[in-house]
Amino acid sequence: MKIVTNQKLITRNRRIGQFTVYASLIVLIGGFIASLQPNPDMLSLAFGAMILGLILSQVGTYYSNRFVRSPRPDEAIVENLKTLEDKYTLYIYSTPVPFLLVSPQGIWVLTTSMVDGKVVYEKNRWRHKGGNWFLKLFSEGLGRPDIEIASQLDDIKKKFTKELPDITLPEIQAALVILNPKTEIENVADAPYPTIPCKKIKETIKKNIKTAGVAPAVVEAVNNLLMPKAE
Repeated sequence: MKIVTNQKLITRNRRIGQFTVYASLIVLIGGFIASLQPNPDMLSLAFGAMILGLILSQVGTYYSNRFVRSPRPDEAIVENLKTLEDKYTLYIYSTPVPFLLVSPQGIWVLTTSMVDGKVVYEKNRWRHKGGNWFLKLFSEGLGRPDIEIASQLDDIKKKFTKELPDITLPEIQAALVILNPKTEIENVADAPYPTIPCKKIKETIKKNIKTAGVAPAVVEAVNNLLMPKAE
């Protein structure tokens, strides 16, 4: 498999994650110390520091989960797709979506989630159940994968429509990839997109083909568009 990675973005965001985590700790500790002072005027300072510290903590968590902690989402995906042939190309943070796989068997948007516990699909929504309540305080929830996937599909379709107007592309497919190997996935047959553990990405791509395949000329045109140009 060919891999195209925006390493500069990963390095930059790793630094942002590290900085904001440390900054949040410093601000929160400063706010706690301020709250212990006898001066009543320090209470407003302490309150403001606590709010700022929590905001920095959330930002730090977002970036740390994606760019600091190992295995990162991109590392997990590569590990489970690395045996694919060179006719597959994985774009990592180098297109309008974080992870895009281009191949003769389809063009895939891979949206990731790191939640633990259990992921189910019920009442027309993905839902997150169970998991360690303490860890939830310092990690991201499942959120709304339906909105996130729809947004990513829209972004990549706009790029193709604008820059490849003469190419008839197949339906772009998508999957929700659960990165935590301990997370249970249940009752997701009715989900609008496959909901799969990371270890089953390759199997899903090869089995869930909604089209007759992508013509080599189309794959080449897409890759020519997405490949970074030599400076």
